[in-house]
Amino acid sequence: MMRTVAKTAAQGAACLLLLSISTVGWAENHEDVPEKPAGPSPSELFRRFEELNARIAKLEKKLGAAPDAAAVDAVKEDLAGARKDLAELRSWAEDANERLGAVEGALAEPAEGEVQFDLTLSGYLRTSYTQIDDKEDQTSFVGLNDGFGQANARFIVDGVYDTAKFRLSFDGAVDRRDAGNTASGDVQTELKDAYFTWAPKRWLRVHTGQFKPPFDAEEDLSTRELMFVSRSVASRGVKGVEGLNLDGLSVDRQVGVMIDSDKILMDGPGIGFGYALAVTNGNGANRPLNDNDSPAFFGRLELHWKEHVTVGFAAYYNELTAGAAPDLIDEQELGLTADLSIDFHGVFAGVGFTQINSTFPDVDAEADRSSQGLQAYLGYRASYGFGYAVRWSTLDPSSDFSAEEPTAKAAFEVDDVAYITPSLTWDVPKLPIRLQANYTITMEDDARALDNNKLELLGQLSF
Repeated sequence: MMRTVAKTAAQGAACLLLLSISTVGWAENHEDVPEKPAGPSPSELFRRFEELNARIAKLEKKLGAAPDAAAVDAVKEDLAGARKDLAELRSWAEDANERLGAVEGALAEPAEGEVQFDLTLSGYLRTSYTQIDDKEDQTSFVGLNDGFGQANARFIVDGVYDTAKFRLSFDGAVDRRDAGNTASGDVQTELKDAYFTWAPKRWLRVHTGQFKPPFDAEEDLSTRELMFVSRSVASRGVKGVEGLNLDGLSVDRQVGVMIDSDKILMDGPGIGFGYALAVTNGNGANRPLNDNDSPAFFGRLELHWKEHVTVGFAAYYNELTAGAAPDLIDEQELGLTADLSIDFHGVFAGVGFTQINSTFPDVDAEADRSSQGLQAYLGYRASYGFGYAVRWSTLDPSSDFSAEEPTAKAAFEVDDVAYITPSLTWDVPKLPIRLQANYTITMEDDARALDNNKLELLGQLSF
């Protein structure tokens, strides 16, 4: 008897759980959805189950103590009625369960012409503390604004439906300074990725929207996966209050169309390849239109050995237009990069070289020049989530130039920098938290050298 009571109570609990799920709002948009079962409310259903079970238990006890045959027959009649009521209530609950299951099944199937994506939400939060060496007699801004900063507040939505995918990502902590060599400005929310993908084959994926163009490997790596607090000086340049401002050689997100492949490994030795080709506007992210009529072209080829070694080569050509009409300046950029990365039994290492050639065909006074960046790193992922790495990186914004004007020539000859950055990373076991500490030793030409070594601390939560 106790098993019957427990089973009946379990059925009642299941029915309560299903009845408590609100499906009315969804059903309004699905004409063919089965009707939601009517009947007692969940609380009323529980009350009736409890009353009937208590009544049956009382009658069974009374039956054992009946003094004569007439009393036994009377109790049996009452007991049969109570059991009939319980069976009817149980039958209604089971029918309601099946009908609600049909409702859920119908709602799970998209209506005709409707597509439902499997959605994944993710992101990360990064908060940093920066301390930069300073001397009052060297500049009025370098190293004078130590403190905390919100490095990232990234939110990502990924959707997949068969061979179609999309990604939307936003960052609520984008550093927008008022000008170079300043700490004033705002932290803004900005669209990062906004593209959809059709991927019928591993060797053919078509993307359209705003995405990272296929160029240098360091920029293609997610910020949350970096073994350093920030990207190398070759990629990001020198930001305000860190030193005298220099533009890095990374390429911003672009709006356009790209075809690429997944990493394709061949059978046997594990040798494989990957490729990417893109046509974009060429003037960066979050711009309503191109800056001229000429698109930018990107191409990248990667060679792989299993998951351990990747060699990459990439190039792009872009025609830019700057200024305000009628005083427009055209610039032609040719970017080249090559990189090597190794990851083997916890040891990781890599090297990357980038060169950007800039020419100004319509302005004789503007010097043509080449910019070069180089980085090399070596690290080890140890036990308990610890990781150790060191990086050497250089940036020379004018490694070669055609300037003859003395002032411009003197400035171009002394604008190269080199950074050495040791890093300690701890991925907290069993938690999606990463803690990092970096110390950067800066080396600049004697003509513009500053005391601006930098300590960076970072806390990151991924979700």
